[in-house]
Amino acid sequence: MNIPTIQNKLRVCVFTGPVLSSANPYFVTPINGEHIQIPVVFWKVVIFQKADGELHRVGFMMSQRKLLQNAGIIEELEAVTADEEIFMQFDDAETYQVNLSLIEELTGLKMPLTIDSYTDKRNTKLVLKEIDIDPDLESDSIEYQLGFAIENLNL
Repeated sequence: MNIPTIQNKLRVCVFTGPVLSSANPYFVTPINGEHIQIPVVFWKVVIFQKADGELHRVGFMMSQRKLLQNAGIIEELEAVTADEEIFMQFDDAETYQVNLSLIEELTGLKMPLTIDSYTDKRNTKLVLKEIDIDPDLESDSIEYQLGFAIENLNL
C-alpha cells in the first residue's frame, strides 16, 4: 500500500469507519416497515511517520450510542453477548485510544503492518484539555488564545 506524502515529506494516512455488527441498536421508527440498525461505534486508524523515518500506527474508537439513546433515536441496548459488551465499553461519546487488534477484530479488516505505538490491551480514554497559548511566549497580557492538548495520548 502506498501512503500519501504530504508537507515536508511527512507520510500520513487515516482510515475510519463504523463498526458494523448485529449488536448495533435499531432506529426507533421503522422505515418502509423495516427495522433499521444504526452503527453507534466508530473507529479511526492513523498511520504516520516519526522523525526516525519509521511508520507507526495508532487506533481510536468512540461511540454515539448514549447521545442517540438520550435523544430517543435508538432503542436501548442491553449487553448480552461478548460482542455487545465491547460496545458498552464505548458508550459515553468520548474518544478512546485502543490497540489495533481490537479494531481489526471488530471490523474484520487488516490494517497495514507498521509499528504499533499503543500496545496496551486496555482502552484509554483521551482527555481534551483547554490550554493557554501565548504566541509571543513573553506577554503578561490577560488577552491570550486558547488551544487544546490531548492527555493520555500515546504516540
